[in-house]
Amino acid sequence: FFVSVGNLRPIKRPDYLFSFFKKSKKYSLVIIGDIIEGSYDFPKNVYHIGALRKKDVYACIKQSCGLINTSLSEGMSLSILEAMKLKCPVYAFNNRGNRSIIKHGFNGLIFYDVRSFKFIIRMPTKKIIRNAHDYVYIKHSTRLEKYEYLRLLD
Repeated sequence: FFVSVGNLRPIKRPDYLFSFFKKSKKYSLVIIGDIIEGSYDFPKNVYHIGALRKKDVYACIKQSCGLINTSLSEGMSLSILEAMKLKCPVYAFNNRGNRSIIKHGFNGLIFYDVRSFKFIIRMPTKKIIRNAHDYVYIKHSTRLEKYEYLRLLD
């Protein structure tokens, strides 16, 4: 199964890959987050489980085949960084925020449409997972984030 983390609203496009999962005999999608806006008809292989405690979200991410981000627009996605830290492959829609974190084929995989998603989920991820984990450690450590935040306040 794949996992998608975040509150459901139209800009997050939780239904973007429903057609793929609806037809898939191999994969399922678990969506974690509250429905904030809109209504969704979840197909057979898509499970909406609502909000969970952070430790339970992390357990789901660790057990999954990968984290999926389908947002049209994104800032710096915390769920992507968390998945990288948890050594889970990340599959993200091509938008500026996702590209600011993910270098396609290096520390994650970017898709442009459902067809490209079908292709990238078959790609090997062992090296990508290692690079992603290193990226989070180097670029987003607690110490570095604290330093950057304090620097902004000066």
